[in-house]
Amino acid sequence: MTSRLANEEVTLSHAGMDVRLRPWLRAATQLERSHDGLLNLERRIFEFHTATVREVILATATNQQLANAFIAHADVLPLKEVADVAIPALLGVCAGFIPQSRKTDSKAGDGTPQPFSELYADLYEFATGWLGWSPETAWNATPTEISRAYTAHVDKLKAIHGSGHDDGNDAPDYQAEVKPEAVRNGIARLRQLAGKR
Repeated sequence: MTSRLANEEVTLSHAGMDVRLRPWLRAATQLERSHDGLLNLERRIFEFHTATVREVILATATNQQLANAFIAHADVLPLKEVADVAIPALLGVCAGFIPQSRKTDSKAGDGTPQPFSELYADLYEFATGWLGWSPETAWNATPTEISRAYTAHVDKLKAIHGSGHDDGNDAPDYQAEVKPEAVRNGIARLRQLAGKR
């Protein structure tokens, strides 16, 4: 049996043994890299590649002792029995490797998908650079937690400082906003003010 918690954790349960699995950024980064992409990782889980199953459990478990005990327990069980329990939980924790934003942004990017390795690097930079989290805090957060915290931080900055325009475009085009005659008039006005001193 698996259950999904509000904070993206998944509980892997069998015969009274419960192992909480969490989609930390560190685990997402390592597992995506070592399996040459999330699709390959999910395929290997679905095929119940036992080394991959162990790797995912150990990388995402919130308690390593329980994870090792669960793996030892599973080693003496029929493979199908373990697969029936583990596959949904492991696919569930892998789903947590994909950040879920709280709102959809129709203007996000140029439509070209960003590789997950780049996305995880960006999330780490957002967490440590923009949000000021320690590296350890960033690695232990989930991609969704970082994505939502970053979005909230940007929203806060916009609320405090304003976005500068109403068209929804985040990057102002200063050259388009200032006409040459406005610059000339501004310089003339500054000269007048300087001459009055």
